[in-house]
Amino acid sequence: MKILIVEDDKVQCKMYEEEIEAFNNEHNNKIEYVIKNNSKEALNIIESDFDAAIIDLNLREENENYSGNLVIQSIFEKKRIPIYIVSGTPNEYDPITALEGKKFLLKKIKRDEKSLYEIFEELTKLYNTGVTKILNRNGILDKIMDEIFLKYSETLINELLNHDEIKNDEKEKIISRFCAGIINEKLKHTSPKYHPCEIYYTPPIKPDITTGDILVQKEESNSRKIILTPACDLEKREDGKRKVSTILVADLEKIEEVLRQVKDENTNLQNKSNEKIIKDIKKGQHIKNYYVELPINNSESYYINFSKLSCLDINEIENKYIRESSISETFLKEIIFNFSKHYGRQGIPELYKI
Repeated sequence: MKILIVEDDKVQCKMYEEEIEAFNNEHNNKIEYVIKNNSKEALNIIESDFDAAIIDLNLREENENYSGNLVIQSIFEKKRIPIYIVSGTPNEYDPITALEGKKFLLKKIKRDEKSLYEIFEELTKLYNTGVTKILNRNGILDKIMDEIFLKYSETLINELLNHDEIKNDEKEKIISRFCAGIINEKLKHTSPKYHPCEIYYTPPIKPDITTGDILVQKEESNSRKIILTPACDLEKREDGKRKVSTILVADLEKIEEVLRQVKDENTNLQNKSNEKIIKDIKKGQHIKNYYVELPINNSESYYINFSKLSCLDINEIENKYIRESSISETFLKEIIFNFSKHYGRQGIPELYKI
């Protein structure tokens, strides 16, 4: 991990050097760093590769046009790395709207409020998530984009040049979808397992309600539902209206609710511990075929209950519910398949055994 440190106080700079050396020795780690004493020097090397930045705001600049805030603004525009403001005057930070509420991307720390050791520990944990390796400029995604440009774009460009009837802004969308498709294909086979956080987009990407949205009732934050109405019925037409005025939703039930249902239906489980039954449920045992597991996070699971369906008016959804997140396309296909399979079952008469 490489950190850009912008600090004009010589004593503080010495502390950074000593603390990083001690941290590296203790953790068998390799934090590299570059210290710049003013914003002008920092701005000259921002294009270099860094995984994090620690910025002092009050740099006592000779030129009033230069400041720690200018460095932060430049990093935000040119890099995708976490920024830690470590300063005696953190409230002098000029807010960047896009970073408001992003506690991992920008953190304000008053000097001596937190030890340098704790700061390096936090930055190391962030770095180990891989976020800067993937999302930083010159990260994995940028390398794939380079490959797309050199390897795949020739055919695409040739095709688009032969279609003057397609508007330029639409051509840009075609290229964007083309690139996104290649990135998805290249990344989806890199690991045999997915993490639950990959199932959800929070907040939802699409501006309007759509299939796979998870709804939370405003007045009852523990009550969740998932939209099952086909996306084609929910798309707004040119007149701003949809094909439907009501939306089909299914209840999401916590594992504790499923547990109660299972115990009520299986009296032979009454003497079995709840922990053991929950483990069995997560393995797909004891539960009816109208339940589909939906992991919300590492510690909590919900189950879609296809037997608890209801139709909600679109206005009711827009006024009384919050779109908490939406299910990614990859996992949504499986949910819709299971929903269709459950209601598409065909019974046959019982036959005499001959």
